[in-house]
Amino acid sequence: FGQPPPVTTSLPSYVSSFQKRLQAANQLAQQHLRTAKASMKRRFDQKSSSRVLQIGDQVLILNPTVGSSLSPKFE
Repeated sequence: FGQPPPVTTSLPSYVSSFQKRLQAANQLAQQHLRTAKASMKRRFDQKSSSRVLQIGDQVLILNPTVGSSLSPKFE
């Protein structure tokens, strides 16, 4: 009503433009994922410590047998 119709692009040019935007978004998401992964690893490594076990140390082992819910999971 008194306004020109919106300019539409052809389907091939829209698909090409959409693919480029999708690839850019994918690359940005991968970059953020790598950054977050490195940050989480650095934070974990700051608080963790390696344990050196000697022969004769008492440790808990996981009991993988399927039993009742009341049976101990570690021995």
